[in-house]
Amino acid sequence: MPDILLDGERYNGLMGLVGRLEGSEIDPVLAAALIAFAFVFIHPFGDGNGRIHRYLIHHTLDRTGFTPPGILFPVSASIARSQGAYDAALERFSRAIAPYLDWAWQAGGSEEGPAITVRNRTGHLYRYFDATPQVEYLYGCVIDTVRR
Repeated sequence: MPDILLDGERYNGLMGLVGRLEGSEIDPVLAAALIAFAFVFIHPFGDGNGRIHRYLIHHTLDRTGFTPPGILFPVSASIARSQGAYDAALERFSRAIAPYLDWAWQAGGSEEGPAITVRNRTGHLYRYFDATPQVEYLYGCVIDTVRR
């Protein structure tokens, strides 16, 4: 079983974000994008991050009342249809923070492959990211879901 990489600082930051957005007047799609992409950016698990990411989108849209009661709003289908755009939304974040990461391959690794060690403090890069590309991507998926 792979190690869970969700350390206290990242977990507390993510849960603080969820707490601030729950019950707020923020747009539901914006809230879903912020929560789900923040989760996938900290990439806490060796496997399953994408599935949890999509669950967080569905869950947030449901909890904020965006999705009518008793209806599954299949935004995951739109995400599956737009895999290239999804990858681009993730890459926009990764490219923006890459120059500020001091990292190295860790010898040995695990059965999943070599591990990466980050040698500098990076919390601020995740805590204050510009989510514009990710929010625009999710809005596009919501529009696609309604149209299809």
